[in-house]
Amino acid sequence: MLISEPVTTLTDYAIAGEALIFAGLLLKPKPKSFIYPPVLFWAAAFVGVAIAALCGGTYHGFVSLPIDFRWGLWRGIIFALSFTSGCMLAAAVSEFPQRVQIWGWGAIALKSVIYLSWTAFYPNFVYVIVDYLSAMLLILLLQMRRSDRQSNRQTSSSWIVAGVLGSLVAAGVQGVGFKGTEYFNQNDLYHLIQMVALYFFYRGACVIKHRSLAHR
Repeated sequence: MLISEPVTTLTDYAIAGEALIFAGLLLKPKPKSFIYPPVLFWAAAFVGVAIAALCGGTYHGFVSLPIDFRWGLWRGIIFALSFTSGCMLAAAVSEFPQRVQIWGWGAIALKSVIYLSWTAFYPNFVYVIVDYLSAMLLILLLQMRRSDRQSNRQTSSSWIVAGVLGSLVAAGVQGVGFKGTEYFNQNDLYHLIQMVALYFFYRGACVIKHRSLAHR
C-alpha cells in the first residue's frame, strides 16, 4: 500500500512517539512519589496529542482505506484534540486556589460540550483550530497570571508560555497556506514546529512535577 503523503504521515507519527514518551516520563514513578493533578493532566494531554497524531498520520497517508474507516479517523482527530485542549486547560486551572478551580472546571466543561455538540454536525477542521487556539490563549493568560507568583528559579510558566507561542506560530504557518514543495507542505512544517512546542510544554510540566515532589 503506497503512502500518499509520506512526510506528513511520518511527521505525524513522530509527534505521536514524542508525545507518548513525554507522557511516560511524566508518569514515571519515583520512590515514595505521587501523581500531582496538574502533572497527571499534562500526561493525559500528551496521550491525546498522540492519539490525534496517529489518526492524522493514518488519514493523510492511506487514502485508499475504506471511507467509513477514514471518517472514523477524522472523528478521532476532532475528539482527541478536544480532549487535549481540555486537559491542558485543566492542568493550568488546577494550580490555582480551589475557588478558581470550581469556576475553571465549569468553563472547561461548557466549552467542551459546545465544541463537541457543534462538531458532531459540522466536523470541519477550522472548528478544531478555533477550539485549540482559544484554549492556547486562555492558557497563556493563566500562565502569565501565575508567573507573578513564582520564583524565577522554579517557574514553569515561561516554558508553557513558550509552548503556547510555538503552537500559535505552527497554527499560523498552517493557516497562511505555506506553499512548500511536492514533498514538504504546510502540514509538515506545522508538525515540526509543533514538536518543538510540545517539548516546551513537557519542560514546563517537568518543573511542576519536580516542584510538587520537593514540597511533598
